Amino acid sequence: MTDHTGGDLLADSLINQGVSRIFGIPGVQLDAAADALHARADKVDFLCARNEQATTYMADGYARSTGDVGVAMVVPGPGVLNALSGVATGYSANSPMLLIAGQIDSQAIGRGLGALHEIPDQTGILQRLTKWTGTARSADEIPGLVHEAFTQLRTGRPRPVAIEVPPDVLAATSRAAAAERVAAAPLTPDEQQIRAAAARLVAAKRPMIVVGGGVLAANASVALQALAEALEAPVLMTENGRGAIDARHRLAFDALALRAFREDADLVLAVGTRFVSTFGTQVDTNGAPVILVNAEAADLEGPRAAVQTLHADARLALAALAAEVGSPARESRESEFARVRTWIAEQFADIAPSASTSPPSAERSPKTASSSASSPRSATRPVRRTPHTSRVPTSGPATRAPSGTASPPRSASRRPTPRGRWSR
Repeated sequence: MTDHTGGDLLADSLINQGVSRIFGIPGVQLDAAADALHARADKVDFLCARNEQATTYMADGYARSTGDVGVAMVVPGPGVLNALSGVATGYSANSPMLLIAGQIDSQAIGRGLGALHEIPDQTGILQRLTKWTGTARSADEIPGLVHEAFTQLRTGRPRPVAIEVPPDVLAATSRAAAAERVAAAPLTPDEQQIRAAAARLVAAKRPMIVVGGGVLAANASVALQALAEALEAPVLMTENGRGAIDARHRLAFDALALRAFREDADLVLAVGTRFVSTFGTQVDTNGAPVILVNAEAADLEGPRAAVQTLHADARLALAALAAEVGSPARESRESEFARVRTWIAEQFADIAPSASTSPPSAERSPKTASSSASSPRSATRPVRRTPHTSRVPTSGPATRAPSGTASPPRSASRRPTPRGRWSR
């Protein structure tokens, strides 16, 4: 077998996982990896950012907009620390991200010798902000670590993972083979639980469905729409679940609609969502029983109170429920939906930009003119005048609201591929 450097094994293992784009900043500790990626420029694009924080935010945005794993690569120490904001954002938003983190020489880790970019316990820092972190101590270990990283990314809840690669490990040679592609392994729902949940849904007169980012992560939009239409059930999309179905669909609602629908709801199906308030407390459903569906076992436990829980992949669970429910006779709820939409419009009108014009600038003080020009209301006018299909909603940890937020709608599953095309 041919000898390969650790950098070669890293690059080939990533390419085998379908990685075609990496956001990063090269540095002396990553030279062997950068050389390997440069030699494979026809297979993977390396986009150099201006700072490390940008690399992980770019990877997060790439992951959310394409559904593919977003990969960032940075130098150790201050480079890793600077990248952590994007990692933390991806962690909170359940984004499938991989951080390739440089390290100091493997023999110097933890010794406090003052090596370039050395910081105390970089591994521990990463472990606290990722789903999984691995450190390569030899070139032979790199393929196995890449395989485990993508196993973590493609099973259960998607969250950032990290691999640390010291410079001597990247430069060392090995006869190991690159990691083969890791197939997704979604959790299959229990058939008996599906039958029980379907019976509850069919018996309910006014069920509602609340969906989060887990529906998008599982590519479950088609199954979700089929179930919602069969049940004549409104679909309330959380902030992280927007786009689970087309926002123009007659059953699609902002999460704010929970306040209206819960008054008469007799069952809530919550899929792929943590289903807690901004403060981590139980969501008020006005006494309506709740069925929880989630691939993350921890999101099926307290403080949530549920009559039934399904530990399963969102797409498989929704498809199984839709098949079990069939096509029951349901009364139209259009009048109820219209009332709720009117109520939501009234709530949004209260926070809409003012339509009145300001006095001429000559009649205003500099303070008034300055504050008016930079006010949130004046800044949102161009966005609100833009057609819905041209808008891209964004949010961050500081923009969350307890009961739903106003945001431009988006179509379901319209994700740009790495080559700029749209895929479903």
